[in-house]
Amino acid sequence: MPEARLKTGMEEFDRALGGGIVARSLILLGGDPGIGKSTLLMQALGALARLNERVLYISGEESPEQLKLRADRLGILADNFLVLAENRFETVLSHIDESQCSVVVVDSVQSIFSPSLDSAAGSVSQIRHVTAGILDVVKRGAAACFLVGHVTKDGVLAGPKVLEHMVDTVLSFEGERSHPYRILRASKNRFGSSSEIGVFEMGDRGLQEVANPSELFLSERPEGVSGSAVTALVEGTRPILAEIQALVTGPAPGQGRRTWLGVDSQRLALMIAVLEKKLGLALADQDIFLNAVGGVRASEPAADLAVAGALLSSFMDRVAGSRTVLFGEVGLAGEARRVSNAEGRIAEAARLGFTRIIAPKANVEAAAPGRGLKLVAITHIKELASLLFQEERGFASGAEAGPVTKRTQGEKKLEESAKPGTRLRVGPNIRELRKRKGLSLPKLAKLTGIAASNLSSLELNKSSPTLNTLVRIAAAFNMKLGAFLDEVVYEKAVVRRRGQGRKLKTNIPGHAVEILAGDEPHHTLEARLVTIRAPSKPLAIPSRETDLFVYCLEGELTVQIENSGYTLKAGDSLYLLASAVARFANSGTGAVRLLLFGAPLT
Repeated sequence: MPEARLKTGMEEFDRALGGGIVARSLILLGGDPGIGKSTLLMQALGALARLNERVLYISGEESPEQLKLRADRLGILADNFLVLAENRFETVLSHIDESQCSVVVVDSVQSIFSPSLDSAAGSVSQIRHVTAGILDVVKRGAAACFLVGHVTKDGVLAGPKVLEHMVDTVLSFEGERSHPYRILRASKNRFGSSSEIGVFEMGDRGLQEVANPSELFLSERPEGVSGSAVTALVEGTRPILAEIQALVTGPAPGQGRRTWLGVDSQRLALMIAVLEKKLGLALADQDIFLNAVGGVRASEPAADLAVAGALLSSFMDRVAGSRTVLFGEVGLAGEARRVSNAEGRIAEAARLGFTRIIAPKANVEAAAPGRGLKLVAITHIKELASLLFQEERGFASGAEAGPVTKRTQGEKKLEESAKPGTRLRVGPNIRELRKRKGLSLPKLAKLTGIAASNLSSLELNKSSPTLNTLVRIAAAFNMKLGAFLDEVVYEKAVVRRRGQGRKLKTNIPGHAVEILAGDEPHHTLEARLVTIRAPSKPLAIPSRETDLFVYCLEGELTVQIENSGYTLKAGDSLYLLASAVARFANSGTGAVRLLLFGAPLT
């Protein structure tokens, strides 16, 4: 036969206990000093006293006068609210046994001591002895008993671990003393769910219940900032919306820092690895800070999509949809996996006025229609960027979708880059901006930490940049990403008149080089007029990114390639592979003039 529960009338308190207080149960409550443990239990006893229940508050740390001051502040006045200031174990036991109360509070278990033991109060042996004695009295009687426990500097309950095994329920009262919000959380409950929470707000007259935690956790959410995403969690049977905030900054020297609050560190590491592997984000040298706002714990896998979305939003410095909620587990392959209680999560989002849900395809297909929500299915993490920033661009559903933000061509390309199999071809734009900034490839390589050969490959459109590479280059240029992603309109034909070529400086006397064509950023072929006068030093031709075509216009040229030698006269030509290293020398008496065709000079 199930145990009857005694309800205090404080719904958040009863919820955390699984529906109320079970008779003859021993409950351990822990929390930081000053967090409000004594206030919470005194309010709960006061509520029971108003229901004509006989209750007893035993304090080993405060005098009756001090307890009276707190009771007056909380508005507690009842004849059946009994108070005892005592720390001797035997006296405490006799009062629990003889008081005939429904509920007893012992504040705290570390302050009670037995003279039969030589050790001091609060020692491991004293705590074990006191708890065992109180447990025996409680199980033989009819009262339920709350034990207040101290915590260590690491936030765990002080005393032997066996203490948690002896009691029926373990509660923790959490929160920051600088903030008014408190969360009562069950980590063990033999008579109910151990995942329920109760939410309170500390005020001048004690703790006030927060019936709608979702509104509390989102009440101070900033608008129009990157690195913020909303997820739908389930605590016990209650869906709760919470904000996940991320800050990705760097690059930092060496390995980037990882700092987290309210999220599982292992799942954060998993999300970082998936984003690096599947989206090409180089996050190893980035400092990453992640926070579940308001003291909520976002440790369930359903928060994966929101964690990934917040990280992506901060890394790209783009605002995620303000009316979008994300939930879903992300696997190691990047797939979005279904989660439980999707209906409850969706209903909570609709109740708070959100208009879009991004969730795994399996959850979306099983969801009931209606509620005025747009349900967006996601199957893989690669789709996240294009889906997450849709609302920002004016694609939000609902009556108040807001103004449409105009996208540049560069933003469209950036969105497309998140789709599987897409390559960005932005090399000419990068090259043009580099030249406008007066940066050489080695200088840009030093500023970005990207090898000069890789930058050259990007400019020649031989490879496609990752988002992290684009971010680094944009930072070096002191520009936004869209600056070099925007579509640039170039002339389809460029005419150069005689003498209009760009002359290059050379360090070898008697040599002259003029760029006839190909110095525009979108050109992939360059024509050079080279003059070698007699006598002069040979011209060294190092290995290159591309092959080279040489046409002799005038004079006599000797070409030395490794162990082979060739002579070119007017009208002769030579095709030189990229890997070949050559030396050009004037073997005649007049000037040699050559046309060279190859990749543009960097």
